[in-house]
Amino acid sequence: PSALLLGACSGSNPSIDEMKWKILLRDDGENRYEQLMVYARFSDPDSVDDPALAVVSVGDSDLLWRFEREEWSGDGSGGWSGLPPMVAQGGFRLPEGIYTVRLEDLAGRGAELDFRPDPGRMRLEDITWPEARLEDGVLMLENGNSQARLILRGADGAALEVLPARDGMDVPVLPDGSW
Repeated sequence: PSALLLGACSGSNPSIDEMKWKILLRDDGENRYEQLMVYARFSDPDSVDDPALAVVSVGDSDLLWRFEREEWSGDGSGGWSGLPPMVAQGGFRLPEGIYTVRLEDLAGRGAELDFRPDPGRMRLEDITWPEARLEDGVLMLENGNSQARLILRGADGAALEVLPARDGMDVPVLPDGSW
């Protein structure tokens, strides 16, 4: 029986089959900051349940984010998985450098993939941010652009809906009856 168990676990490394990433520019009403989003297709010949941990690090800095499988969106079993949003600790701009995504399986075996955000990307200070106000359930938007999004949040702060923001649009009433 033990020979069958050993034969079933080949001890293969997991793999990062594909990866996409993007940096979002956020304005939460109090702060403006960059947010890194990473999406990947992870796999492991040993088992669809074997990929267990994703770690994102930045060059030689001490900055890293660790995400257990339970924190990923998606199932992590060969389909696309999203890691939780990442922001710079104590800062508003993500650090420059080579970013490494490391996938580890339950036995600690891993795979890595690197990427580098454009160091010449637009700075937060150089953006003309939209100005928004709500008047009787209608969004009044100045300096809006086609990429502006309105995020409706519940009382607990969780996102309920994300809509393209347009000047003069009716804002849906939230489940608690508020706008």
